[in-house]
Amino acid sequence: MIVAVPSTNETLESQVSPIFGRSPYFIIAELENSEIKESRAIQNKAITQPSGIGIATAQLIATNKAEAVIANSIGPKAFSILQQFEVKPYQAVPGSIKDNLLKFGQGQLQEMAIGTGVGPGFGGRGFRGRRWGPPGMVP
Repeated sequence: MIVAVPSTNETLESQVSPIFGRSPYFIIAELENSEIKESRAIQNKAITQPSGIGIATAQLIATNKAEAVIANSIGPKAFSILQQFEVKPYQAVPGSIKDNLLKFGQGQLQEMAIGTGVGPGFGGRGFRGRRWGPPGMVP
């Protein structure tokens, strides 16, 4: 299975980027039997766009044949694009890209649904300044 993870840098030891659309890199990893077979970093060139960043980033993930994405939060428009391409989003946990990929391979990450890890752009602020995010997240 091919999995994409927004990354703060270009290695598996990097941290999961807190922002999906404006993540500088994505690690694209191929998992087989819960093991990382290979991985590569791709630069997210959508971050220079003035608008539509989340949508362009979701399309980047889909064109790299990802079947799943692990992230902290994903805006609703990007979430919708991922659904159209049948890319399943999973909630990241604190730690490195490698940690998250291994937990994913072991079935330890929760699949995102609307309202859990999904929020609008601009820092994830929803209606009346409330943050949309994973359960237990404080604004």
